[in-house]
Amino acid sequence: MDRLEDAFASAERDRYIAAHGEDAWYELLAERAEPLRRRLERPEGQRFREPSGDGTGYRRADVDQLAHRLEQYLDGENPMSVDEIRTVAFETASGSSAYDEAQVDAFLDRMTEIMASVG
Repeated sequence: MDRLEDAFASAERDRYIAAHGEDAWYELLAERAEPLRRRLERPEGQRFREPSGDGTGYRRADVDQLAHRLEQYLDGENPMSVDEIRTVAFETASGSSAYDEAQVDAFLDRMTEIMASVG
């Protein structure tokens, strides 16, 4: 499934670059990444909501550590592969020590789309 996602991202990138140029492609990626960047810039412990329901989620410290690395990636300071995001695993925590899993997963899905599109 990941290879299929990568192939679609590559095809989209190639079509856009052919029509608008490589600089325009990177401008578009920067625009798409801006909402993600704003979330990453939030203070540690406040990047995502607390879990609802049974109160369990991903351990905040683990997610915040990855968020710091992703912020560096977007700044061009930390090379990362999209597979690092696809295979990341967080410890489980509860209450105020946790982030909502669904929200973190949705964020990481968007991040993988951006990373796969870089090429």
